[in-house]
Amino acid sequence: MPAQVFGDEFGILPRVDWPHLFELKRRWKAAASDILDRALELDLVPATTARRLYKQYSWRRWHQGEPYEMAPEPTELLAQAIEFAKRDTGETLATLADTLGWGATVAEELTGIAMPEWDVFGGGNVARIDDYRRA
Repeated sequence: MPAQVFGDEFGILPRVDWPHLFELKRRWKAAASDILDRALELDLVPATTARRLYKQYSWRRWHQGEPYEMAPEPTELLAQAIEFAKRDTGETLATLADTLGWGATVAEELTGIAMPEWDVFGGGNVARIDDYRRA
């Protein structure tokens, strides 16, 4: 969050409270706590106000998940890199996941690429428990 632009936008808030910080969250696509951190770092909010807001944040248990969470953006570059690796070296997502010690679920979450069904008893070093139950 660039200091000048962020400072200008933060300065037009009618008051520093969570509803207004959540408005900035939607604009900047950053956690409201990070927005408060940045405002404190730039001396845009007094330390006493920040402390009061942090206490509210903790009391409301927002550290476990803030309101108005945004969906994660798809990982385009990682998927493209894996496609290039497949084309250039023959390495597939399954072989990369196996090399890195990732399970299929982790590989899918990180890359956004669906993993092919692994052979339960022969493919990869990690198998899903549901696969064993079905076998």
